[in-house]
Amino acid sequence: MMRSNLLYRKTKSILKYTIEKGNILNFERAKEWIKENNFDYIYIHLDVDVMSPEPNNFYATYFNNPELEEIPDNAAVGKMQQQSVWDFISTFSKEYDLVGLTLAEYLPWSAKQMYNLMENTKIFF
Repeated sequence: MMRSNLLYRKTKSILKYTIEKGNILNFERAKEWIKENNFDYIYIHLDVDVMSPEPNNFYATYFNNPELEEIPDNAAVGKMQQQSVWDFISTFSKEYDLVGLTLAEYLPWSAKQMYNLMENTKIFF
């Protein structure tokens, strides 16, 4: 189910938007929204944890923390498919002037585990 929200811009005008609830991003709907709001430049902010944490989809999310014992009941576990997100960003970059891209909540647990291993490993004297 989609829900509409309002966001105020610096110009004090109201910006209406809809939150995607499925697991596929709809580029055409986003393109219409950009046109309706007369945006010339696009800045994308991607919270990686919107992607499904299934190991065959995208592993580096909060929900795959090896130290996490139980996922809280009120946690908003991501549903997006990695390929859908990658295609969406790629398509945007070809059709619009991207002025920025933020990747947030990227948590490479394997890298942290490797760091922990190497932190106490003496290789050179």
